[in-house]
Amino acid sequence: MDAKDAVEALRSVAVVNVNKRGGESRVDWESFPEEAREFSSSVDKQINALAPDVIIAAGTADHLPARFDAVSAELGQCSIGAARLASGVHFVKSYHTAQTTLTHHALYQQVLASLLEAGWKHPLEPRSDHDG
Repeated sequence: MDAKDAVEALRSVAVVNVNKRGGESRVDWESFPEEAREFSSSVDKQINALAPDVIIAAGTADHLPARFDAVSAELGQCSIGAARLASGVHFVKSYHTAQTTLTHHALYQQVLASLLEAGWKHPLEPRSDHDG
């Protein structure tokens, strides 16, 4: 991937913060679960409006709207893992960059590997005729 392809790929990226309280640079993990439940419908509406092909829960998989509970449980306590939802969307459970000592590059490589293992096709890679 060259720089132009990377810029084009980033145009299709959106970040939805589960923490809707804002403010601090650090999350108050004592109040966060309650706040995540309080704003769950807002997060769900944002995800629906964006209609993503991939959802990466970076440290927040256990605090997403209830419709993600089953896939989060399926992935269990893994550090990084991915699964394909019935809707065709790929869901990744991952660390947030602040929760790990991995470099950004190493974390990206692990997320990418888990997506590929779950059957995700990279949108910038050529597809064979039978890929659809």
